[in-house]
Parts: sequence; structure tokens; C-alpha cells
Amino acid sequence: MKTSDFGRGWKTNNRPGMNAMAMAAAAVLLLSACAPVREPPVAGAGEEAPAESRKLSRFVYIEEGTDLILTVGVRAAAFHEGDPFFPLEVSLTNRLKGVTWVLTRESFSLVDGDGRSYELPTQEELLSGYAKRTFDTRLFEARSVTASKHEGFRQVESNFFPDPVRGISREPDTVSGSAGVAPTSTSLIPIERVEIAARTFMEDVLYFPHPEGKLLEARFSLEIRAQGLDEPARIAFTIPRIK
Repeated sequence: MKTSDFGRGWKTNNRPGMNAMAMAAAAVLLLSACAPVREPPVAGAGEEAPAESRKLSRFVYIEEGTDLILTVGVRAAAFHEGDPFFPLEVSLTNRLKGVTWVLTRESFSLVDGDGRSYELPTQEELLSGYAKRTFDTRLFEARSVTASKHEGFRQVESNFFPDPVRGISREPDTVSGSAGVAPTSTSLIPIERVEIAARTFMEDVLYFPHPEGKLLEARFSLEIRAQGLDEPARIAFTIPRIK
């Protein structure tokens, strides 16, 4: 009988093939026991954002899970490569029961491909450095694309960037069959706190500063952190170049 130098103290016989097989099996068992257990990813949440989220149309992306629906429309953004700010059409739906999410201006972050993060400007910053709000309203289209995703949910009012000319006045939603829509507002005072209760959704246009690199044909991730939301909601998208 001999003792292996690698497995000192383990008695083996003179059959090297059997010896190697036994040690290999033991190593596999040891590595399996030590390997971390990874939970399956949750759609639209967690630490790892998808390479690119699923598309509902050419300009509208969606992340959909059992707890939430997150969409972003990028058509209007494609016209602002040379501007200091650009808009994103965003909706967030709460599918949970008994849970309310609280959103503020600080809840939203845009992350570029190099990991740089951009926050929402204030209403004053946007008004002083951007004069294309009316132009933007002609380009918005996400609402018609996402309407079916909001069927049976009640809309809550969200208005982080009131339009200085037209407010956010909109006709009641007669297409989606939503359980209800938020009252319209023409106030220039932003709504700085939005509560998304169970079975409700918010829909708003959010403005971000132009990133340090290029805007068009670049990959971004919108991250939403909210009180009551266990993990940040994320959606990854590319702003296309319209030819």
C-alpha cells in the first residue's frame, strides 16, 4: 500500500487509473459544495441588465416580469444628437398586490456604455437650456404602442417636466381600455413625488442631459430605484439613427 503525495493520508492501491479517477471525483464534489448558488434573474430588475431589452416596435422597448412592466420610447430622442437634453417616453406598471412604489426625481438614472450615470435635470435647468418641447410632442408615439400593456391598470399622474406651453393636457385614453387615467394638469410646478400603488401605472416624458459620448447608435440603460421596490428596475436600449 502507498500514500499519494497529492492526497496525503488517503490510502490507495497500485492502480494509478483508479487513483486518478477517485481524486477527480472528490475534487468535483468539493467544488460543487463550494460553488455559490445563483438565483434566476428577474425580468427588468437585479444587478445584470440585458444586452438589449425586447422591442415592441422600432422605437419602443419593454421589460416585463411578474412584478412590473417597464417601457421606454426613444423615437423623439433620435432627433437630438446636437442638443443639451433629450427626451425618453417612460412608463412603469406595478403588477404586485399590496405594495406601493414611491418615485422622486432622484429615482431615475441613465447609464451609458462606459458606466457613466446621468440624472434628471431640474425643471429650471431644462427651461433655461432647451427650447424644443413643442417639437418633441409631435414625435411621441410610445403611448399608442404600450396601450395594450396597461389594460386593467389605473394611471396615476406623473409630471416631472411640465410643458410650459401646453402642460401635459391629454385626451382621456379611449384606446387602451385602462381602468382609469390620471387627471390632466397644466401647472408649471413639477410633480416631484409619484406613488404607484398596486395595479396602477405611471407614464411620463423624462429629459436627460446629452451623454459625454455619442447619443445615436449607442447603448444605454435606464435604471429606476424607488421606495418599496426591492431591486432597481432596468431596461436597456439603443437610440437609432433615423435616415
